[in-house]
Amino acid sequence: SAAMEDLAKQRDAALRMLVQSMGLGDGPWKYEGGKLINDKPLPGDALVPKALLLRENGQIERALWKSQDAMRLGVSDGAAYSNAASCHGFMGRTGEAATLCSQAIERFPEQSDMLRYERAFHRLRGCCWEVGWEDWEYRSSRLGLVKQMAEFMPAVPEWTAEDLGGETLLVMAEGGIGDTIMYARYMPMAIAASGGPIVVVCKSKAVAEVFTNIRRVTAITGESALPEAAAWIGMWSLPKLLHPYSEPVPVLPIFGRPDEGLSATLRQQFLPPRRIGICWHGDKDAAAAIYRPSNLDDWKPLLEMGSHAGGIEIWGLQLGDKHSSLPPDPSLRQTADVIRDLDLVITCDGMIAHLAGTIGVPTWMVLHRYGYWPWEPTGESTVWYPSIRIFRETDGWPNLFSKLAQLISEGAISNSEGTCERRDRAGHDEPVGAGASASD
Repeated sequence: SAAMEDLAKQRDAALRMLVQSMGLGDGPWKYEGGKLINDKPLPGDALVPKALLLRENGQIERALWKSQDAMRLGVSDGAAYSNAASCHGFMGRTGEAATLCSQAIERFPEQSDMLRYERAFHRLRGCCWEVGWEDWEYRSSRLGLVKQMAEFMPAVPEWTAEDLGGETLLVMAEGGIGDTIMYARYMPMAIAASGGPIVVVCKSKAVAEVFTNIRRVTAITGESALPEAAAWIGMWSLPKLLHPYSEPVPVLPIFGRPDEGLSATLRQQFLPPRRIGICWHGDKDAAAAIYRPSNLDDWKPLLEMGSHAGGIEIWGLQLGDKHSSLPPDPSLRQTADVIRDLDLVITCDGMIAHLAGTIGVPTWMVLHRYGYWPWEPTGESTVWYPSIRIFRETDGWPNLFSKLAQLISEGAISNSEGTCERRDRAGHDEPVGAGASASD
C-alpha cells in the first residue's frame, strides 16, 4: 500500500541520516538495499545497527546495553562507542559519554575526527569549555569549510585571532538562525581582535538579518561574490579563539531589549491581559524534531488559559502557521517586535527560544530529555541566556504543560519564581558593538 511504501521510505531516509551522522560511511559500514552492511565484520558488528535503531526509536537503555554487548564482543570501528556515548549523554551522564569517546579515539584513530566531534557535544554540555571548544574544531561544518576555502581561496588563511591591520575578516556562518543568534555575541570581540571590518557569509537572507544591527559587520549570502579578505574563520570557532576558558560572554542585544518605560510597567501591574507567546515546534526537518512537543494537543492546558483564565492572552509565535499571531512570512525584526511586547514566551528549543533569550523576555523553554548541548544536562537555567527557565520533560508532555498552566494560574509570571535572574534590559535602538573598536 502507499502508506507502507511511505513508511519504508521514511525508515530508509532515517537510516541514511543515521549512517551519515555517525560517520559510518568512513569506516567498514555501507548502506545498501535498505540495510547496513559491514565488509570486514567482527562478532560485535552485527549488534551495531540494532543498537543504532533502538536509540533512534527512543529506547535509550536498550540501545546502551546493545552497544555495550557489541563492544564486549569486539567491533571493527567506533560506532558502538559513539552510540553508547550518545545514550549516556541522553541520560545526562556527560562524563561517561566523554570517556567512551576518548577510549574510541585511542582504539580507532582513523575515526578520530568523528569521535572528537561527538566528544565535543558531551564536554560542552557539561560546561568543560576549554577542552570542549578544542574538540568542537572537529565538527563536520568546519572541516567542510577548510576544504572549500582551500579550493576556492587558497591564499586566504584560517584566522588565528591576530590583528589584520584593517583588512577584512571573512566569517562563515554555520548552522541555522538560532545557532547564529547564539554565536553573534562574539562578533564585537572578533572586530576588536582583528582590527578591521567583518563580512559574514550566510546561507540565507534570514540568517543575514541577524547581523543588520552590529557595527562594522556586513552580511552577504552565498550567492554574492566573496570580497577580498586577509583571513577567514568559521563562526562556531570564535569562542575557542576569543573566550575559551570560561562560560559564554553576555548576550548581545542585537534586537533590543523589552521596554521598561512607565507605560509597560503600568500595563504589567494594573492592566490585563497578560500576554503569553507560545511556539510549539521548530524546524520540522531538524534531527531533534522527533523529540519536540509538536502535537498541538499537548499544549491544550496552556491554550485553554486564553479562553477561560481571566486576564490571559495567548499569542502564537509559530512561523508559517495558521494559528500564528505573526505577520505572514515575518522578518526577524518583525518577530522580535512581537516578542518584545510579551510578558512571557513558552517555546520548544528552537529559533524562537534563542530570539526571546537574546531580547531578554522571560522565557520558559520546554525541553525533551536530550536537548541541544547549550541547555546542559540538568537544572532549570542556562549560562547562554539568563532570562530562560528550562522545564524538562520527564513523565510525558501533557503532565509538563499542566504544570506550566498551574504555575501561570498561581501568578508565576508576576514573581521571581517564574523566571531565572535577568540581566540589565536597557533599550538599544542604535547598532550594538564592543567599545571604541566597534563604534567607528
